[in-house]
Amino acid sequence: PLRLSPADETKPICRYHNYHKKGCRRWLQQQALEKDGTDLTKPATNNEVDTNDKDDVVGCAFDHDHCHWCLERGHIALNCPLKGSNH
Repeated sequence: PLRLSPADETKPICRYHNYHKKGCRRWLQQQALEKDGTDLTKPATNNEVDTNDKDDVVGCAFDHDHCHWCLERGHIALNCPLKGSNH
């Protein structure tokens, strides 16, 4: 089900980030590009990733800070200490 971020109560919490073994691919790509200093706000040139190509979207607009299960920070739902309890 959809869970909204407690930070603003409008942004959905990313379920891929919380439940997929490999996490959120789009968010991980975005983090790697930002770490390399790639400006994701300008059009891609030459060998850069085209952020406007719908088949190769970079970045995820969902919340990656909060647990989808308990809404707390610091862990994901796969590792939630409250999962399985009567939360």
